[in-house]
Amino acid sequence: MRNINLLSMAEGISSWAELEHRIAALPSEQERGEVFEQLCQCFFLLDPVFQFDKVHRHHEIPPSLRERLGYPGTQDIGIDGLGITTDGKLIAYQAKFRSDRDNIPTLRELSTFFTVSDRADWRITITNANGLPSAINDRTNNSRVLADRFEQLEPDFFNRLRQYLKNKCVTPPSAKMPHQTQQEAINAALLHFKDNSRGQLILPCGTGKTLVAMWIAERLGSKRILVMVPSLSLMSQSLREWAANTALKPFRYLCLCSDTTVDLGNDAPVEHLYEMDVPVTTDVKTVAEYLGRDTSIATILFSTYQSSKVLSEATKRTDTAFDIAIFDEAHRTTGTKAGVWNIALDDEKVPVKHRLFMTATPRIYAPHITKKAKEEDVLICSMDDAAVYGKPFYEMTFGDAIARGHITDYKIVVICVTDTEVREMIRQGGRVITDDEHEWDAKAFAKRVALIKGINSYGLKKVFTFHSRVNGAKAFTDHKTPYGIQKVFVMISPHNNSKEIKAFHVNGTMPSGVRTGIMTEFKQSDIGIMSNARCLTEGVDVPAVDTVAFIDPKKSLIDIVQATGRAMRNAEWKNKGYIFIPVIVKEDDDPEQLIESSDFKTVWQVLQAMLDQDQRLEDVVSFLRTLQGKREEATQAWRDAMNEYAERVEFYNLPAKINQQRFVNTLYTKTLEVIGKTWDFCYGLTLKYKEQTGDANAPQEYKTLEGFYLGEWQSHQRANYKANQLSAIRIKRLDEIGFIWDKHEEFFNKGFHETLRYKSRVGNANAPLNYKTHEGFNLGRWQGTIRYTQRKGRLSAAKTEKLNEVGFVWDIYDEMFEKGFEETLKYKEQTNSVNTPKRYKTPDGFRLGIWQGRQRKFYKSGKLSLGRIKRLEAVGFIWSPLDDAFEKGFQETLRYKDQKGDSNAPPIYTTADGYKLGMWQSNKRQDYKHGKLDTE
Repeated sequence: MRNINLLSMAEGISSWAELEHRIAALPSEQERGEVFEQLCQCFFLLDPVFQFDKVHRHHEIPPSLRERLGYPGTQDIGIDGLGITTDGKLIAYQAKFRSDRDNIPTLRELSTFFTVSDRADWRITITNANGLPSAINDRTNNSRVLADRFEQLEPDFFNRLRQYLKNKCVTPPSAKMPHQTQQEAINAALLHFKDNSRGQLILPCGTGKTLVAMWIAERLGSKRILVMVPSLSLMSQSLREWAANTALKPFRYLCLCSDTTVDLGNDAPVEHLYEMDVPVTTDVKTVAEYLGRDTSIATILFSTYQSSKVLSEATKRTDTAFDIAIFDEAHRTTGTKAGVWNIALDDEKVPVKHRLFMTATPRIYAPHITKKAKEEDVLICSMDDAAVYGKPFYEMTFGDAIARGHITDYKIVVICVTDTEVREMIRQGGRVITDDEHEWDAKAFAKRVALIKGINSYGLKKVFTFHSRVNGAKAFTDHKTPYGIQKVFVMISPHNNSKEIKAFHVNGTMPSGVRTGIMTEFKQSDIGIMSNARCLTEGVDVPAVDTVAFIDPKKSLIDIVQATGRAMRNAEWKNKGYIFIPVIVKEDDDPEQLIESSDFKTVWQVLQAMLDQDQRLEDVVSFLRTLQGKREEATQAWRDAMNEYAERVEFYNLPAKINQQRFVNTLYTKTLEVIGKTWDFCYGLTLKYKEQTGDANAPQEYKTLEGFYLGEWQSHQRANYKANQLSAIRIKRLDEIGFIWDKHEEFFNKGFHETLRYKSRVGNANAPLNYKTHEGFNLGRWQGTIRYTQRKGRLSAAKTEKLNEVGFVWDIYDEMFEKGFEETLKYKEQTNSVNTPKRYKTPDGFRLGIWQGRQRKFYKSGKLSLGRIKRLEAVGFIWSPLDDAFEKGFQETLRYKDQKGDSNAPPIYTTADGYKLGMWQSNKRQDYKHGKLDTE
């Protein structure tokens, strides 16, 4: 065998594909194996993830280490290499090169390695093949490095490889530095965590959240760090980012994870521990031992959410508290608190000083959902719950990220295909038959047609299609059937020989190596279409695409946002990302019919999802809805805003037979009504009302000419404002037009103003009960309401004092007493007596006799104050007029007896001063006869 030099083969290359090609071109298997083994030694030393202090090839393993493996001597023991980690662990590896990646190593080739390496702390099989035999999946302490990992090697690795081969010195990867947005987020986090233990970082996909979290942990001086992730693939990706870029040197890490189960309904990637390329554990004892080690060195525990029970138990055993916990894809922790996904949110289960929640799509549950859950004793985590998630300390919208160049701009394209077009294509191409010989669904065929029309028209290169089911995704790109997307492309574009389209499919059940191999082919294709149900929605980095197409409706708005983020990732070969939505249109459809069709359900879902993420789109839709409320659809402002809306949303390939301009205008208007917010429309109605009346505040019962209850809507805004459920921007918009938040305050101010006017006219602040102003304001009733409110203790001290200052009488009975007492004094001056007849009225109509009778009644029942009793007695007021009349008659009887010698006066006798004594005595005799005379 020739002496093969890896350095000479690595000159001038910058990718694994180039080096693999050169190795595969070597004439013998021995030479290919030798070069690959040299590369593997360098790979383990240069990749900081493995933390190898030394790596020995099989012939370099020192005797002491051979003895630890149980094979002293110099013979070949069937191990291609042995690495020693920085903490002294032994990791054995076996290297296998394949010229054909699909030619995976056999169990026979690997069995010796697994036999002789059982005393090593860990074993790694490293190969450029796409997989390994399933028989080794269950081997203990076993992981693998496959073709997908080599595909991820960047040019920096090959530069460092050449440097190492020349001087045997390991150069660490070039660490990344924060860009402007990342630095802003770091600064905001440091400020926030001075006074808070929990906080949220909201950044769109592609802005580098993983690195931001790492830098925040470093700047906070964290030594014990917990990183929570939803999947093994994201764990692997996060670990690489940390290992290559962290300033925490040295640091140790442990990966705590578990297998994920098959979920065909969700198409979530199924992941297995053996697919990881680094040592992992599921064992609580191992985690506890790791947490109990020396804390002078930074320790990072990477854990999946699904492993939280093990994590919690390990922290309890060791009484460990983390300095910081980083929750990646934090929206996954929302929902009911019964599952493992939110165990680490609780300090009782996992003690943490600072919790950092990261997501591009915070999930917030509507108040009525959380309320119902409480009533049913079900706890729900919602990211607007500051007690659980803290408050967002840094947020960036899609629009901001686009403006800063972190992601590309996008356009939503609704691609229409008419039923006539589809029928004609089927007629020309012959009947489309499925494998079971049933005529194929023309609707499914039409969506393929729509997608290809879009690809051709927009010059697209890479497309991800999203479907509701895995089987539907498979069928969409199945090149073995006559209705696969490749066959349909040829049918539609028979003369287009310049483009070759390739179709692929991935799903969650595929091994990660297989998925990666398919992704590599997709990346290398001229025009590639990759179908999936959900497994490409979120998580790990995938090849850049310029288009995502929603073939079927998606239930989750978060899934839509995550999926659209794939089209918005930057790539040198594109300047915009497209979101395609194919719909079927009938030639005779009007816009209303089209919008109500099931196909348009996807349009609403996508538009709503993007509206929630892109402030620019939200602003233009909000403005247009406001103009709709003002009934200003014919203005220049409307046309300008509609043009801006059309830059984001386009209807393509509309039927040729219809009035397209009118059709499009109607479609845009109708879509606004569906995705736009009713609030903006009602705000427009309020602006219109103000233009008409000069006041933004409509009466409670006010209804517009179109029948909209604007007064009720405004009342709801006041209620939301009082309950702190109205956003700051909406409060500001209503404030700017003079909206009154407290109608009770307005009511008081109006009444007080009329009270002042009344006093200026009559000299008295207290109006009669039924008094109304010339404008119809019932001042008497208002004053009565104010008195009642004050009596119940519900009137503020400031308002009470304000009315006191103008002489307002709080107790109307006080006012009545003063009036009656004044009239009593006047009566005494006129008659020399304070006691009036029962029905006596003053010249101005005051019923003084009734008033005096009421005072006597209050006196008898103990309800008259001592002060009033004294005032009345001081002027000679008689509390019992009947007693006084008896005393008068009795005194006159005594006087008569003195004069006549007899007490009994004739019936018609009248005294000299006019007192009818005879009549009085007759009345007393009648009272006596009927038992009405007191015994006294």
